[in-house]
Amino acid sequence: MGVDTKGILIGSQSAESIAAIIRNHGNGIGQDVEVEHLGRLYPDSEVSTASARIFFRDPKSETRRTMYVFWNIGDDRDVYDGERTHISLGASGSAVPVIEDVVSHFGGFMCESDSREDWRAVDLRPGAEIVLSPLDRLSIDVGQAFGSKDAEVLRKVAADPDKLAAVMEAFDRYRSSLDADNAPGIGGGR
Repeated sequence: MGVDTKGILIGSQSAESIAAIIRNHGNGIGQDVEVEHLGRLYPDSEVSTASARIFFRDPKSETRRTMYVFWNIGDDRDVYDGERTHISLGASGSAVPVIEDVVSHFGGFMCESDSREDWRAVDLRPGAEIVLSPLDRLSIDVGQAFGSKDAEVLRKVAADPDKLAAVMEAFDRYRSSLDADNAPGIGGGR
């Protein structure tokens, strides 16, 4: 089993829309891009996990590459646990720029080498047609500031109104105590 470059795309994205990005976004691949739908990975499972493959010519190595696309898989939920599409490409040639190009079209996360599992948030490229929900926008913003796994923890807090209110109150108290500690002559401040 080889090392892969992986991406998590926010939302359920079609293999055809992913192939169109690979084909049309100035990455040197050109028009030779094909999609093959493989169907359900686990036919007897209650979870409808589907998959596809996208074939293209790698502009760096000039070899034929295969990107795998999965929907409804449980991998990497500690990075992002919303509706998502998972993509994977062997970590060689132009894998990193191709995965990053696709992820930046939808917003999401990428891991340059799954042997390290070092995920990073990837923002939408300027002019992207996708509009992220406020919760997904928060995931990317926090992921860029602190790391993807911390972003998922905060996303889960933000998704629960009671937990979010409690955390906001705790931060308000914390900020008030910092302001009081830094005020001249109060609580040993400056």
